[in-house]
Amino acid sequence: MPEANVYTPLALKLHSFGLRQLFDPNWTGMVLFDKLKQHVRGRQEPFDLLRKTLREGLLYHLGLWLYDEYLEEEYFESLKDEYAPWYLEDLVGLLRHLGCSSNDALLDEAETALTKIDDLYNLTDDEEYFEYLTSVEGIEALGDLRRRILETHASEISEARAIHAENYAERVFHDRQLCEHISRTLVLIGFDGKDINDAEPKQWIDRIEWPEWAKKAVRARDRSVCASCGVNIGGELMANEQFDHIVPLSRAGTNDLCNLQLLCDSCNNKKSANQIDVASSVPRYLNVGRRSPRT
Repeated sequence: MPEANVYTPLALKLHSFGLRQLFDPNWTGMVLFDKLKQHVRGRQEPFDLLRKTLREGLLYHLGLWLYDEYLEEEYFESLKDEYAPWYLEDLVGLLRHLGCSSNDALLDEAETALTKIDDLYNLTDDEEYFEYLTSVEGIEALGDLRRRILETHASEISEARAIHAENYAERVFHDRQLCEHISRTLVLIGFDGKDINDAEPKQWIDRIEWPEWAKKAVRARDRSVCASCGVNIGGELMANEQFDHIVPLSRAGTNDLCNLQLLCDSCNNKKSANQIDVASSVPRYLNVGRRSPRT
């Protein structure tokens, strides 16, 4: 499926939804832990998730899980007031974006229902609008439309799953500090290598040789600049590049792409098996041309 088939409104919602889940200790400690456990314990492929650097690694699988959870009935039923029709609007928009024809009877029905809700807001007072959205009639009508759309267009929604997971993975990888949060969270929720008597996390994953595609990805994100001191590794003959585990292997870090950063050899030697604060990888676009205030 071409990149153009990413539906931007849904892609942004998934990123936002993912941020909420990744900072929810209940979700990470139960849902994320259980899903990862299936891979780590060899119950579900890929069995080497976290142990190796995979193109479809942790961030991609996070995208898959969030896509599925976003479309689950439980999440829809948690939405209140106008969030339910907005959700349905995004679902219809996704399918239209994927090429579902303009004379699709079910999508036409959903769009008509959404227009009527908009009319309530535009042509009546807020009280009637919110009264409908919170009524049994309104809730059941929107829920029924959602269920029928998901059943009727299951194949299209399934085909869109992988490309939105890839897009989610790219968005997260761009943010090195968010990658650090995810890597530290894995240790916190129990992927820590500890035996029953261990007080501190310990190594449970073997060191590997990084694949070339992963090195190129880290170089591109970090712009060939040391993530610690900021030296331009690509332009300094005296600085050699080192691919570093953000959370060291000795402290239960993983070989997943999201746990990698670029350091110069000097900073890498200083860091050793320690953890250091991770600098942002997001460029400071708005600082271009800004002058220091006069003294």
